[in-house]
Amino acid sequence: MGKIRVLPVYPEFPLTFWSFESSVKLMGKKAAMPPTGLATVLAMLPEDRFNIERIIDMNVEPLTDDHIKKSDLVFTSTMIVQEGAHNEVVDRAHYFGKKVVAGGPFVTTYPEKTEADYIVAGEAEVTLRPFLEDLVKGTNRKIWTESDVRGRGVVQLTKGGKVEITSTPLPRWDLVNLEDYISAAIQYSRGCPFDCDFCDITKLFGRESRTKKPEQMIAELDALYDFGHRGSVFIVDDNFIGNREKVRTLLPYLRNWQEKRQFPFSFYTEASMNLAWDSNVDILKGMNESGFDFVFLGIESIDNEVLKIMHKG
Repeated sequence: MGKIRVLPVYPEFPLTFWSFESSVKLMGKKAAMPPTGLATVLAMLPEDRFNIERIIDMNVEPLTDDHIKKSDLVFTSTMIVQEGAHNEVVDRAHYFGKKVVAGGPFVTTYPEKTEADYIVAGEAEVTLRPFLEDLVKGTNRKIWTESDVRGRGVVQLTKGGKVEITSTPLPRWDLVNLEDYISAAIQYSRGCPFDCDFCDITKLFGRESRTKKPEQMIAELDALYDFGHRGSVFIVDDNFIGNREKVRTLLPYLRNWQEKRQFPFSFYTEASMNLAWDSNVDILKGMNESGFDFVFLGIESIDNEVLKIMHKG
């Protein structure tokens, strides 16, 4: 049996705040940031069974009929806002008789809204391996969730039942052209201790902030540097300071790495408003010394009762 030819496709974003369309044009780039999640999932596919084509990021280039016809399986990773483009990809793949493997927040949250052939829901570290095992056996199943594959994986789980991300592989940066993007993007943690009702993060990743090891983050930076990236790096955490003690441990590693290479990267991230509390001034100082130049903050409410409901005190 020959290798399965996988075509990774990242659907196009509609015109929204996060598409940064004007900034992209102004800076002479093609898109804001690469599909880090999809590139990470592809690193989990066994190379002896799968032949992985380069990622077709539809925010950078069009998906052609020829791309689809040369593949056996189309892999997608989709945020909720990309629903329309994702479903168009599924329709085009089906037109040429190709099956689609779908993951990401959109299909995890709304599996009923896609006609993808296989839905690998939740965190790929848990669900991807059981899916691949079933795929090889010729499965007729459609959805793999974290709860129904429990016990089939070899990944380490936290006490809360969420996957440890200390063994998550480096993204396959060889499958994208980093020069097409304004910023690179890497992940340090998943989950958030708060419970804001407008946000789906805790539903997807839980309220336990799980982090990578400092050595992993250094490897992430080394990989970007070795692939030629310089400039902006978005640490795409839902809340970078969700686990403040771990962040305090990480920051000296980031600072030392930057100093040794004369600060090739400028970092930015997302965090909750308590970053500005007096008790966290050391974190803010450490971020500044490590090369963070801005933080995206969400001001959820000025009503104390609302903040209490969200466990923000």
